[in-house]
Order: sequence, then structure tokens, then C-alpha cells
Amino acid sequence: MSDFDVFRFSFRDSSAERKLAVLRMDSLIKLSAIRGYAELLHRFLEKPETCENPDELKEWASRVSEMAQFVHDLTDALTASQNREGRGLPELRPYDSLLDAIRDISQKLSLPLAEALDDTSRIFIHSQYPLVLLDEPRYHRKIAFALDKTGYSVELLTFAESRMFEIEGQVLLSNLEDAATVIDQWLLEQRTANDIQRMYPSPEDRS
Repeated sequence: MSDFDVFRFSFRDSSAERKLAVLRMDSLIKLSAIRGYAELLHRFLEKPETCENPDELKEWASRVSEMAQFVHDLTDALTASQNREGRGLPELRPYDSLLDAIRDISQKLSLPLAEALDDTSRIFIHSQYPLVLLDEPRYHRKIAFALDKTGYSVELLTFAESRMFEIEGQVLLSNLEDAATVIDQWLLEQRTANDIQRMYPSPEDRS
């Protein structure tokens, strides 16, 4: 998964000045690192005998590619987010936020979450990216939902005796349908973190 959608959702409500500032700062950092790796590669090409570990060359080239992609995605998302065809995760292209995506999928799956998202007496929307939701009116459960390199990262949190939210469990999901279902199970059905993690085991647990 590229960073395009992460940037698009993170800065969707930011001003043009804020987007320009982020673009300038992050691009300069990455371009400086790219220049450093390029200089290392140049030195090797001039004197290949000085390279003690050839595997380092692959790592340097990989890092250059990753950082160049980062700058590409950041620039793309902050300057042309209105045209998303062919960019980012296909199932997220129609949506302007993760909240819009979860609301639409919940409606299609006929989950109670669909109505609860628009009912402040049942669910409080703390932030839209990362998408953080709390159950009303008790506030003893919270769920944080964000994009990960390999899917959707969902943290399940409960209000502890320390009067702070603590992570009870975490699941990594591959599609929006599972994400909406997990949010529904955690906030509305009050399933336990263990139950949800058994239903959606990590890749390591499946092997």
C-alpha cells in the first residue's frame, strides 16, 4: 500500500499554506537522504573495490527508491487529490475520508454501526485520521483505525483504572468490510479483544 491515501486523509482539511509547508519540509528531508545515498553509490562506481559488503548496494538502491516514492506520493496527494484514478488503494478511491468509507461499507453490510455513526448518543467521533471512535455514553471503549503498509491497522482500547485508555488488542485487516465489522463488534456488540483477535488472527498466527 502506498502512502498516497495516508497523506490524502491526513491533510484533507489543511489549508494550502499548511500543505505547502508539509510538502516543503518532508520533501527536503527525503531529498537530502536520497542525495546522501546517491553519493555513496557514486563512490562505489568510481572505486568498486572499496565496497566490503555488496548487499549494501541493494539496500542503498532500495532506500533511494522508497524515499523517491514517498516524495512522489506526498506531492501527488497534496497537490492533485481531486483526481484519484489509478492512485492509492483502489477500494478507497471513491472516498474523501476513512469515516466516509466505513460509513458506506457499514450501510452496504447492514451493520448497526451505519446508524450509530450519525448518532452522537452512541458513538463519538474523536478524529477522522487516524479514525478514532469512542462508545457513548460510557466512553470505556475506543478504537483507532489507520492505514498500514499491508492493510488496515485497528487498535482496540479500553479505559483503565489509571484513567487512561490502554490497548487491549490490535488486528491487521486486509479490507474495509472486515474493518467495519470489527468496529461494530468492539464498540456496539462489546466483543472482547480476544474474541476479535481469534476471528482475525495476524499473519504470524495463521502460519
